[in-house]
Amino acid sequence: MSMLAGMLAGLALSAQFGHATLSVARPQFLVSRGRQPRCPDLNFRNSDVMTDLETDSSTEGEPLFLMKGVTTNEHGHSVDLRVLAMDSYRSAQKWRNGINDYNFGIINMNAGTSTDFKFQFLDAETGKPVALKCFYFTVIDLDSGRGRTTESVTVKGFKQYWLMPGSEVNVSQGSKGTTFTATKFGNGDDNPTDRRLMSDQQLQRSVGMKFEDTDHFVLNFDIASKGFPRNFLFSGWSNLIDVATQQVKSIPVPKQKKPKQSRPKRGTPPVKKPKAKAAAGQEVKASSATMAPRKASTTKASTAKA
Repeated sequence: MSMLAGMLAGLALSAQFGHATLSVARPQFLVSRGRQPRCPDLNFRNSDVMTDLETDSSTEGEPLFLMKGVTTNEHGHSVDLRVLAMDSYRSAQKWRNGINDYNFGIINMNAGTSTDFKFQFLDAETGKPVALKCFYFTVIDLDSGRGRTTESVTVKGFKQYWLMPGSEVNVSQGSKGTTFTATKFGNGDDNPTDRRLMSDQQLQRSVGMKFEDTDHFVLNFDIASKGFPRNFLFSGWSNLIDVATQQVKSIPVPKQKKPKQSRPKRGTPPVKKPKAKAAAGQEVKASSATMAPRKASTTKASTAKA
């Protein structure tokens, strides 16, 4: 058997019996693996994780862990990523926090809890906050567990976000930002093992975001109802973003103008603020065819504006 025939046979067997490798033969994934992201990548593969962190009077929240050397800034300086819990945080499995065996960032939380987490970039040498010109961030594997333990994440401050057509993630707007909520059951058996090769189902349970000119961002992770603890997985660039940025033009987030209101006269009731309504075309999808712990998966993509 020739080498080429052997490779083809191997791919056929992988397609029949494998999981993530099922998509290896698809051109989109081969392109994904070879492309470099347009922004500096947040890469956790070679990052060490520190959990015993020092704090001072200027530290906000409870430091959970720090990832060393996840990227570099425009000056070529190494940049660390620190994760802090900004309010009440409960987890029976804190030992899971950090980076899992597949190089995804991970935060474990008890069911029935909600916490704001601050992701802050620090200069690796000075420990001071440092802004990045742009970067991608992907929240992965948003699903539900037994006992209606539904995962959701709320975030604001991003420039764009991306979902796949037929996404299993619901999107809603609120005063605290854009909320992405799981709608389907999932367990550890369907978790991704490679951010470059997520399957259709894994892509439909993920959301990609792009941030610009900031040294931090805040995500609220929420697990509705009671049940077993859940893990939130995240990465920098992923093949979701690769497919989206290749096939669909990103739609920038418009600046919202606050309506002018006249000051109420003394002795008259205050003017009631109108309830915020979702802007038309808030979510745009592509019309053409077109993606455990250690230290501490191609269809066309759609974009949406926040």
